[in-house]
Amino acid sequence: MVMIDGKKVRGEENRVRGEENRVRGEGNRVRGEGNSERRMEQSERRMEQSERKKKQSERRREQSERRRERERGENNARG
Repeated sequence: MVMIDGKKVRGEENRVRGEENRVRGEGNRVRGEGNSERRMEQSERRMEQSERKKKQSERRREQSERRRERERGENNARG
C-alpha cells in the first residue's frame, strides 16, 4: 500500500497491479494462440493418420478376400 501525506492510497497500487496483470494476460494470450495452432496441426495429423489406417485396413481386407477366394477355387478344383 502506498502512503502519501500519511494517507493510504490504494488507487496507484491497484493501477500498477492492473497493468502487470494486463501485460501477463497479453503474454498468455499470445502463448494461447500458439497452442491453438499446434492443436490444429495435431488434429490434421491425426486425421491423415486415420485415413492411412483406413486405406491400409481396406487393402488388408481385400487381400484376405482374394486369398480366401483363391483357396476356395483350389478346393473346388480338387473336389
